[in-house]
Amino acid sequence: MRPHLTLLFLTFSLALTAQPDRNQKFAAAAMVGLNMSQIHGDRYFGYRKPGIRFGVETQVLFRPELFLTVGVGYSREGAQPNAEEIRIDGGNGTQLNLSMIQVPILLNYRIGNRKATGKRDNFALYRSPILQVGAKVTRLIKFSTANRGFFDQLRAAPPINEVGLEFRDIDVAIIAGATAPIGLRYAVFVQHALSVRGLYDPDALIPYEGTRLEVSQLRPYALSVGLKINVY
Repeated sequence: MRPHLTLLFLTFSLALTAQPDRNQKFAAAAMVGLNMSQIHGDRYFGYRKPGIRFGVETQVLFRPELFLTVGVGYSREGAQPNAEEIRIDGGNGTQLNLSMIQVPILLNYRIGNRKATGKRDNFALYRSPILQVGAKVTRLIKFSTANRGFFDQLRAAPPINEVGLEFRDIDVAIIAGATAPIGLRYAVFVQHALSVRGLYDPDALIPYEGTRLEVSQLRPYALSVGLKINVY
């Protein structure tokens, strides 16, 4: 049943049509891009783990300059050390792969001339940059680790994460970004997302016996760059 509902949502999103003017209420877009991700809370830094993301979104237009987007898509994120981090850990390292279904909900604001919405001014408002802020709900559908050395999971700072801890399925992340239109049909987007819940269940993050150290919560973060195709 769920695959059918997902297919219906995608079809509905891509079938929505509207003209780029101030009377427009709905539009839709498809997007594809690249994630450069890492995990906050482990010993690794930077944006080294590449992964693909793609999806569709429905745009609910409140005013010409302000609209809400609700989407659904796939995102591949994770963590990956560099050679120096592996060397510091004595030749040990863990590459984490996270495959997720994500539902982003973003408030979008066009920063161009709010009156430039018609043919006479070449729809200048709709060609102006867009600022985005919001959140996404993610559902972890698959994860895997590729280990170099003898550790089964990421090393936290300062302690080592327990092998027995499991990742939870649902996470929430905050998003900030910007979109640069290329004409009325295409746009390039940049977004940054940071998990606010984390991968581990809080009940599992208990102190180590006989110490004051605790297992660190792991929060995925990702920088995404990609192409968006608007359907009017």
